[in-house]
Amino acid sequence: MKVLTCKQGSGEWFRARLGKPTASRFSDIVTSTGKASTAQARQNYLCELVAERLCQSITQRFETSAMERGTALEPQGRDWYTLDTGNKVETVGFVMDDSEAWGCSPDGLVADDGGLEIKCPLRTTMVKHLLADEKPKDYAVQIQGGLWVTQRKWWDLVLYTDDRGLPNKVIRYEPDAAMHDAFEEHIRAFCDDIAAAVEKLT
Repeated sequence: MKVLTCKQGSGEWFRARLGKPTASRFSDIVTSTGKASTAQARQNYLCELVAERLCQSITQRFETSAMERGTALEPQGRDWYTLDTGNKVETVGFVMDDSEAWGCSPDGLVADDGGLEIKCPLRTTMVKHLLADEKPKDYAVQIQGGLWVTQRKWWDLVLYTDDRGLPNKVIRYEPDAAMHDAFEEHIRAFCDDIAAAVEKLT
């Protein structure tokens, strides 16, 4: 894999992601059950990335207040995780596979084997995740995508909140071989379709 240590949100970070499928959007290509996503979601994402390659600029996306809150709380969540687990976290910008065809933006890399994803859900969603016996499915594709891109052995999901009275939680994910096989099939096919569309329009 290739690791860029640039700051996420910087010009270098945006340039590195330009026209590439990223783990945060893998769910537009592959479902949590390893099937191909709906034609409409896949096609919309494909057109977005084709436009980025042709126009050489990132598509601007609207950020909700919840997304802004998550971005603002992420450093606090990372500090809490470090104190709670004793794990040293390396912040990186963008990680790509060797072909540089796709990538992910981890919230941190941990030692030689781990990765980190920090989510700061609103309190109702936070309570739902805290009470659930199963791992949250909402983030599974993104986390498995990070594991697939980086080839790491585990990935910690941090559920973090600054709401007093609610606990924080760390949930560990390990590679799902079936999901990674689905990525191999569907992400590669998606990249081939992007290249074909770019060629057609040029």
